[in-house]
Amino acid sequence: MNQTIKELNDSGQLMQLVKDGFISYKIMRDKDIYLTYDVHRKMGKNYSQSIKDTADQFDLSDRQIKNIVKRMS
Repeated sequence: MNQTIKELNDSGQLMQLVKDGFISYKIMRDKDIYLTYDVHRKMGKNYSQSIKDTADQFDLSDRQIKNIVKRMS
């Protein structure tokens, strides 16, 4: 995940920035999607299966998940 977003999330400042309108909800959604993808990978699933399972879970296309993973990596 993008290191800056990870640091802001760990410190609790990310949610405050979203509440104040400085960061869009999309960043929070993408963070959750990336973390879900990461959990699938850590469970031992390959890249394609992790993408597919995450897409199914969030009702998005595989391409959308791939773009989010690429952006957040």
